[in-house]
Amino acid sequence: MENYTVLEIDGDIHWGDLVLLSGEVALGPVIPVTKIGIRSFVVTLNKYGIGEGTVIAYIRGSTTIFTMRDILPTWEVYTIPINKNWSYVQIKLEGIE
Repeated sequence: MENYTVLEIDGDIHWGDLVLLSGEVALGPVIPVTKIGIRSFVVTLNKYGIGEGTVIAYIRGSTTIFTMRDILPTWEVYTIPINKNWSYVQIKLEGIE
């Protein structure tokens, strides 16, 4: 299991910058998706500007429910867009240099 850290939001929690240092990991919640069939998942990074440092975005999903810290389903590097037949989806950000 990965070591997750408590993260800091700089500014308002609804639009502030995520402070994520090298090696730190931020997990989003597992989100249920209501539409049936293959969907296109699009994640917008740096929507309100570009901060310092770099992150790698990962995504995972399943047709069955899972919890945010489960080992499965496996993570894959996010590419724009990703088309999957998932009923539940989760995003992870990892800080690098």
